[in-house]
Amino acid sequence: MQLVQLLIKQETAYPLIKSLGQLSAIQFLDLNAGKPNILRDYHNDVKKFDKLERTVRKFEAVTIGLPEPPKDANYLLQSEDNDNIENGSIDAIEEEILENSIKLNDLVENEQNLKRRWFELIEFQHNLETVKKYLKDKAFNQDKNSNSSSSSGSGSDSTSSELNANKLNSDEDLIELDEFKKDKTNNDKEQSTKIDQKKIEAIDSTNIYDQYLKFSIVTGTISTESRGRVEKLLWRGTKGNAYVSFWDITDPIYNPVKKQNEFRTVFVVYYSGDFLRNRITKIVESFNAKVFNVASTDEERKEQLDDVKTQLSDLKTTLSQTKVFMNKFQKFLQVRIIPWYRRILIEKATYHTLNMLSKDSNKQYLVAKGWVRLSKLESFREVINGDEDEFGENGTILNTLDNEEGLIEPTYIDCKEYQESTQKLVSSFFIPKYREINPAPIMLVTFPFLFSVMFSDLGHGILLTLFALFLFKTYDAYKVSHLHSLIQMFYDARHLILTMGISSCFIGIMYNEFFAAPMHLFNSCWEPDKNSTLSYNLRYEHCTYPFGVDPEWANKSNWLIFFNSFKMKNAVVFGFFQVTLGMIIALINCIYKKKYLEIFFDVIPRIIVLFASTGYMCFLIIYKWGIDWSTRKGQEGGIKIITTLIDLAFGFGKVDDDSAFFYNQESLQKTLVAFIFIGIIVLWFALPIIKFFQMRRKNKLYTLGEIEYEDFEKFKSKYTGFTDLFVNQSIIAMEFALGILSNTASYTRLWALSLSHSELSAIFWDKLIMYPLSTNVPGFLVITFFFWVGFTLFVLMMSEGLSAFLHTLRLHWIEFFSKFVDDENGIEFRPFSFKLSFQNNSEFEDEI
Repeated sequence: MQLVQLLIKQETAYPLIKSLGQLSAIQFLDLNAGKPNILRDYHNDVKKFDKLERTVRKFEAVTIGLPEPPKDANYLLQSEDNDNIENGSIDAIEEEILENSIKLNDLVENEQNLKRRWFELIEFQHNLETVKKYLKDKAFNQDKNSNSSSSSGSGSDSTSSELNANKLNSDEDLIELDEFKKDKTNNDKEQSTKIDQKKIEAIDSTNIYDQYLKFSIVTGTISTESRGRVEKLLWRGTKGNAYVSFWDITDPIYNPVKKQNEFRTVFVVYYSGDFLRNRITKIVESFNAKVFNVASTDEERKEQLDDVKTQLSDLKTTLSQTKVFMNKFQKFLQVRIIPWYRRILIEKATYHTLNMLSKDSNKQYLVAKGWVRLSKLESFREVINGDEDEFGENGTILNTLDNEEGLIEPTYIDCKEYQESTQKLVSSFFIPKYREINPAPIMLVTFPFLFSVMFSDLGHGILLTLFALFLFKTYDAYKVSHLHSLIQMFYDARHLILTMGISSCFIGIMYNEFFAAPMHLFNSCWEPDKNSTLSYNLRYEHCTYPFGVDPEWANKSNWLIFFNSFKMKNAVVFGFFQVTLGMIIALINCIYKKKYLEIFFDVIPRIIVLFASTGYMCFLIIYKWGIDWSTRKGQEGGIKIITTLIDLAFGFGKVDDDSAFFYNQESLQKTLVAFIFIGIIVLWFALPIIKFFQMRRKNKLYTLGEIEYEDFEKFKSKYTGFTDLFVNQSIIAMEFALGILSNTASYTRLWALSLSHSELSAIFWDKLIMYPLSTNVPGFLVITFFFWVGFTLFVLMMSEGLSAFLHTLRLHWIEFFSKFVDDENGIEFRPFSFKLSFQNNSEFEDEI
């Protein structure tokens, strides 16, 4: 990385910054970091493009659901139109976008108004048809195949009293009608009242006249769910002087305002006296009712109904034409969204970068600072010193600077597609500092391997591999579709999943497990003893199974003890090698940065202590595996390693003769104890003492005037005092010493999860496959087979697979990374790049 400074003339700043965005070579430093955005020079330009971006996103929202446009040579537009958007005036593009936004708003509003009118006419039609049907008969008949409803009714589907348009004949009829109304009002106490139909000859559907009385109606529609509340409120609001009937509309009606279908109910309210009309209207309108003006005679209602049907027919034609025009306009927008969006992002990123530049004292130049990759420095110079016609003669001055301010240099990570998954896992924990080793490529091997040690089954490994191959097969189709973020993670990690599956197959063969069943890939080295049914003998002397575990172990009563010991020791050995790899990375980082104090008094003591403790234990494990203990007199049963380690720690390396692995073991162990003790002491005290004397020497040289003030202050800024150094180093030393034990214990999760995975798989296999086979019950195996498939997929593959993945991630983040990652985090090199701006907007990434 090279720190550079640019002095740019203000009139050439915009085209130059735009060219640098296409080069993707420089990461600008924000020279206005403490300045509010609103006070920056190009704040209004950024806001303008934010607004245009929101407008284009609105265009994208209205085109969702349309088929993808054809991908011709220019992908979206003819070359002429595309050039107009890519290279045309941004003011003209802004005007075009805003004009289309206004046009879209007008179209949407017009369509909503038409749909709203359609909704109202449909309701009016139902209202007219209902009134026409139920208010034309000459008598009130309660015995027909319909239920009546009053203002105090329960609100069930009903038809009300049927009235016709004649006059009442006598006072007696009026009295009996009044009694009928009272009975209907108290419908919650008495369900119905029988009235002689001959007593009521006629009631006008809209106005009921005689010499004493006049009836009127209010009719309309309400939401079906509001029906009961309307009844109660009308009864209370009119004090029982109004009678309401309801008829549910069978089919739901689309409400364009709510954008959903809803059930509506026609209501008719009968009342006497004009003073009640306003009160009734206010009550029903408070429930979002639509009140319609229904004519008073049958002929007028028929004319109204015909007129409504005519309007509906015309409106249907208008809506159809509007939809066709809207569809054309959506397609017009669809092919312009991506070019518009691309141009907006370019302009927005350019002005955002210009806001990071400061002005010189004379306000003639804009000053920029940033980091440039050395591999692109020449290309960067060519752009800066390029076309004089475009940028003006001597328009830009380029200076290379030394990092005297101690700025953190960004880390460039060249990440290939197959490395993206592990790089994301690393970046989630830390960013490697400049010129440090990036562990992501190493994790391409270690992560799948440790996962497979826990997910150790050939059958499950094959399923995982097939799933990864399916992701590869469907990846091209996935790229052009917008899937859920959870599904996207699987596609992004397809390379890692494939290696995890292949590694699981390898470990499954090594452990000889195929859905928990042993595989007889080769001839077993064991055969039953002819003289005993419980004993096995070697087929021939020094027989060794070619690869993995002999399948005959699964038939022995002590197979679990054997596998426990084998997997646990495997886990410890694998853990030691990974921790050692982490220490080697730390050593290489220090060598490359020439941190010799850290090399000799921090890293090397750690390595010595690690090898003298955990390394010695792993050596004993491998050494014990390589010995035929049946030939060792007095040690036929082997020697317990745990006993040796306890004697190493508490007996200072002392070894009894009957528990020695090899000759002169005690001398070796005493030497290892000495190395452990010396390594901890050096790690604990060396660095604080050395830095203390360094500070005293620097202070003395500064007093004598032999070093500059800047050098002294630079060193002093890194020195926090002897007490702070000692306390900090004490914490580091104790953490490392305890970490040796905790790391060893932590890696035993490789054994624990492998054992649990194997045991669960064995239980499912024995209970759901082998047991049904032994019962000889027809069809039983078919039923249990589907249960076995379900448990295998959801428990062993998904649940156990996720658990193994998280434990593997933990082993890398904590045990592995802690050996070479310190408190200071690096900064990823993210150059000013239009391509990166497009990628940050993932919904348009594939198209752009």
